[in-house]
Amino acid sequence: MRPSRTSRGFTLVETLIAIAIVGVLAAVVIAALRPARDAARATACAANLRSIFLVCREHADQNNGIGPAIGQPYGSTPNWALQVQVSLGNTGAGPAEIYRERSVLVCPASPPTTDAPMTRTYAMNATGHNRAAWNTDPDSYDEALAPGARPVAIRFDRVARPSLAALALDSARNAQTPPLPPDRTASVIDFRPGAGHLPDRLGLVHGKAKNARLNAAAFDGSVAPAGAPAPAWSEPLP
Repeated sequence: MRPSRTSRGFTLVETLIAIAIVGVLAAVVIAALRPARDAARATACAANLRSIFLVCREHADQNNGIGPAIGQPYGSTPNWALQVQVSLGNTGAGPAEIYRERSVLVCPASPPTTDAPMTRTYAMNATGHNRAAWNTDPDSYDEALAPGARPVAIRFDRVARPSLAALALDSARNAQTPPLPPDRTASVIDFRPGAGHLPDRLGLVHGKAKNARLNAAAFDGSVAPAGAPAPAWSEPLP
């Protein structure tokens, strides 16, 4: 009668080698997938900004060339962010219900917070409408509105170089007083040196380190990446 064979299991060394090989393969796969994931997020962000432009452009077309409010009233339409949400069907009893984790106001590449999911990560160009910082400006997006007063807005029909001027872009969290809700970034940016908005409010969320970039929508509806503000962005808007 032939003796039975006994199965030999893996030795500790063989197990460790197998684990190391799997780890190396996993690292290679993850590294290969990261560029594709980043590209997908940048594409989704560009689509968001394009949607924001379309809503703002439609609002201007229906209001004699005047876009939605840049800033005040922050808690109701026609504030640009709330106008976008309402125009796209995201309605609710108030701003807390209108802002959502998944909407065109949220860039998928924006880093999350430990407090709450992000509900707005884009900002509107307010250059030329910040009288609090520049006495020569005709108005200020942040001033409280008097009863019956028209909100501060951009004249889309008078933008001199719509393909070069930024309308909306990725923005970053900042230390405003009073502080912003933890789930939202700055909603306005004045690109002029001395306004105190640069570089803290720029949302360089696409790419890494020195290659980090933001997406920006222009007044002609085009969306392009940028590593820093273009010179035309600092030109006051009408």
